[in-house]
Amino acid sequence: MIRTIPTLTAVKNIPQDAAGFAKWLLDKDACSEARRWADGKSLPEIWESCERGDWLEWLLDAVNYKWAAPALAKYQRVTATAWAEYERGRATKIHELIPYPFKSDIP
Repeated sequence: MIRTIPTLTAVKNIPQDAAGFAKWLLDKDACSEARRWADGKSLPEIWESCERGDWLEWLLDAVNYKWAAPALAKYQRVTATAWAEYERGRATKIHELIPYPFKSDIP
């Protein structure tokens, strides 16, 4: 499924080409990891292929994107579930790596 990004270009005049978008990311102080990943990719390529939700959220925030209410509500429901699963995974990993650390010497 191909998604379009007309709302992003309508919100701010963001360069669509790889070189222009790379400069835009630098000017907006995007993290170096994101800039390295995006190097050589146009904005439409990035939007289609980026698997980092935090980077996509950063991009939307950087252009002051205004969510439509139904889309925002749906996104919040989906991400709440995803965050809960992520946090459970973190807790599981901590339990695997660290034995119970709160043992008392007092019987």
